[in-house]
Amino acid sequence: MKDRDVPGVPGAFGSGTGARRMAERIPPEVLREALGALLGDDAAPDVRADEALARKIRGIEQEYRAAQRAYMAEHREEMIELRREANLGGRGAQELDRAIGRPRPGEAPRERRRDADVAMDGSESPMMGEVPDEQQAAARQRLRQIMEGAPRVEDFATRVWESLAAPQRAAVEARLDEWRAAEAKRREEAYVRQRAMERERNAPAAQPESAQRPARRPQAEAEMMQRRPQMADGQAPERPNVAAAQRRERLMRLFERLSPEQQENMLQRLENALRDGTMPGAAAPGPARGRAQRAPADAAKPAPSMDGVEVPGPAEVD
Repeated sequence: MKDRDVPGVPGAFGSGTGARRMAERIPPEVLREALGALLGDDAAPDVRADEALARKIRGIEQEYRAAQRAYMAEHREEMIELRREANLGGRGAQELDRAIGRPRPGEAPRERRRDADVAMDGSESPMMGEVPDEQQAAARQRLRQIMEGAPRVEDFATRVWESLAAPQRAAVEARLDEWRAAEAKRREEAYVRQRAMERERNAPAAQPESAQRPARRPQAEAEMMQRRPQMADGQAPERPNVAAAQRRERLMRLFERLSPEQQENMLQRLENALRDGTMPGAAAPGPARGRAQRAPADAAKPAPSMDGVEVPGPAEVD
């Protein structure tokens, strides 16, 4: 029996490993590019589609695109109005604009008026942010219904996939794996950037350096300069930040290998350990500063360096 797991068709033909790997939705343009492994000039001879198969694949694709265009043309006017009422922005608005398509001949002024939030009768339409929440929610719900009723790329992918031999499927899968890896990297980088922005927003306002530490007396400053090690030419040596930079680089490489959930788990564990004083090398909570304390028996033991901090690996993070 042929393996009928189809890329981009979630669980359509079973629940094996192949079906789980293909559970994500793959955009039509990515599928077309992956099929270039069979149809392109650089296709390997052992997987290159013959004339009959190439004609069949292109015919199926043309049927899908024609059905998609006809469906979008039927709902185009309604979708333009719904897009304005839904106050969409970002990636969602871009995808909807691609689905609606470019203005037809003679429609450019009309589209510009709508994009400028001006109604067809010349009166001003509600500006962004002034559309009632209920109206926005209803418009977005209707847009979802329209998009869900469009011809499905899964049907196109299934018909093509069933026509391919095993080596040809493997060649297409290799192209799709490249896209999956790029998408995973893009999502992880976006998550890291989002976390960094959230930490910046929640961080307390930084005080000027002069306010963070008291000014030294001239005598203390002179003694400090005398104690500072000097180089042969009399200049102070550079601070040893090379090792710290290498540690940060190692930590970032490890962090990028984790999934977003694993990254969040690791950050929470590190933050809790630092807050509770259980992190190796971190200062444990104790009595107020200035109170005389008896040194413990192992006080001579130095605190471990950052290299001694155990960071959970990907397999250890739930």
